[in-house]
Amino acid sequence: MNIHFLGSYWKLPDQDIAAYGSLESKFKSHIGGRRSTFAARVDADTYAAVTKQLEKALLPVYARMLAAKQDSNFVTMLKGLAKAES
Repeated sequence: MNIHFLGSYWKLPDQDIAAYGSLESKFKSHIGGRRSTFAARVDADTYAAVTKQLEKALLPVYARMLAAKQDSNFVTMLKGLAKAES
């Protein structure tokens, strides 16, 4: 199983932390809006470190999710067979 990351960006607030403005405009980050400066590309070293950590954490989770899905399909199939036999 593999995970393919589509890219990584820092979400940025409307204003610099040192600028005059509301707490929301300096700390609430988002992507979108009228400006194109709400996101900045993550550098290659940080991207590599984060994807390594995410793969280590996410692969076992996905494996368990797939196993649970297969198990539930198997149980559903058995219940259907039991009903058909009765």
